[in-house]
Amino acid sequence: MQGTGAQASADGVVISSAGTYVVSGELTDGQLLVDAGDDDKVQLVLAGAIIHNEDGAAIYVRNADKCFVTLAWMRGRRTICPTGRRMRWKMIPTNRTPRCSASAT
Repeated sequence: MQGTGAQASADGVVISSAGTYVVSGELTDGQLLVDAGDDDKVQLVLAGAIIHNEDGAAIYVRNADKCFVTLAWMRGRRTICPTGRRMRWKMIPTNRTPRCSASAT
């Protein structure tokens, strides 16, 4: 995890202030929790992150003014959907804007 305002614990990571956070690596059973201030804007950049939580959402935004989640395009990397199923994301070029496609693995 890159970015100030993030604190890791045995249960996962808590983000408590505005900023951009680059998330990579694997969390086998935990949660990425955004609990920032009412006026804080938080951007999460998932760059090959695998987050699994048996008991709830892998990413939970408890509080923030806005929270943006961005998937960084990385060939062959995976991220995870909130249900716990691993997904492989890939960029599909279009004539106008890039979009993401996911397939279960």
